[in-house]
Amino acid sequence: MKHNNKKLAFTLLELILSIAMIGILLGGLIVVVNSTVRLQRQNNNQRKLDAQEIISVVLKYRSLEGSYPAGITNSYQEICDDTATACAGYLDLSSLKPDYFESIPEDPLDEDSTGGTGYRIRIENDKIWVDVVNPELDVDIEFRG
Repeated sequence: MKHNNKKLAFTLLELILSIAMIGILLGGLIVVVNSTVRLQRQNNNQRKLDAQEIISVVLKYRSLEGSYPAGITNSYQEICDDTATACAGYLDLSSLKPDYFESIPEDPLDEDSTGGTGYRIRIENDKIWVDVVNPELDVDIEFRG
């Protein structure tokens, strides 16, 4: 009678190859995740620049005209996209173009022209506040001017 003494186990070579493949896959995953986070940070940096530009333009308008643009209140209102066909429900600052704005800044991920820019504005204690409607990475972006 012949006995088959084959063991059901992995060889050292199979274990090394498996670990190497897992390492390569994890390395690729890390690159993808880092790229996504980097892009989200870039978007948030652009949002900060846009918010600061909006404040700068509104303060320049106030300096030259003696008052803030019509329609800005003490409650946040989203600014209307300057390519929108109608601004119902949004604050229309298109009258500031082209003297103050070349174009009204839009959120980097805003690809439509159906309403808001992704930026909201309000006045509080004679100061202008601008915040971002949908920042990425769970970061609040709000500026005061």
